[in-house]
Amino acid sequence: MRALPLLLTGAGATFSPQGVKKITKFYNNIFNAPPSQSVTTNQVTESTEDISSSSEGTIGTTEVSQPTTQAAPTPQPPPVKPVPPPPPPIMQVLKEAGYEGCELLKGLRGKKFVLYVCWKEGNPKTPSLFHYDRTKVKLVDGKAKADQIISITYNSSNSVMMKFKEDTSGKEHKLDNPLPWMRKFEGQTLNPESECKFEKDDQYRNSSAFTLNCKGQPVYKGIQI
Repeated sequence: MRALPLLLTGAGATFSPQGVKKITKFYNNIFNAPPSQSVTTNQVTESTEDISSSSEGTIGTTEVSQPTTQAAPTPQPPPVKPVPPPPPPIMQVLKEAGYEGCELLKGLRGKKFVLYVCWKEGNPKTPSLFHYDRTKVKLVDGKAKADQIISITYNSSNSVMMKFKEDTSGKEHKLDNPLPWMRKFEGQTLNPESECKFEKDDQYRNSSAFTLNCKGQPVYKGIQI
């Protein structure tokens, strides 16, 4: 009985088409050879070497490629919007408008609305009243704006109406929390520029202290001019 050589290959081995043909030819020579024909050990060895050389580089463990892990993108901060600079103080704006000085009229119970008395250069100095709403900052060319008062009508403590110089429609605007001295003119209309003036206040040693008088009545003392 003829001894058959055993050809071992690794698990998962693959062969090129040329190698497959040589393997097929090798087995055909062994199993289909006539009895009188014998296959020598050298022939088996040569066939085995041919098969090995044909499949070289393909026999062995199959390498599994690993998925490439991409680094997560670095989150970018949102763009910073430029913050406009705050408007200059209203008193500075009034001075830039040609007024020599301004002073806040104190006495309002609330702080959202304020009144300023301002004056221009000249002798005598004429007072001008301005209304400024801190909750609704009006801007003109990037600067805060106050409304010049041309009349104040005191109907009652809950109904004090103002008219503004730049409002040509003649609309009346309510003054919330009026100053206490305005009660002196209940039932009347006061025109600040024509009915108010500054008078020297002899009560103060400082010669620059003046009193605001309206319709012949002192309404506010200690104004530094």
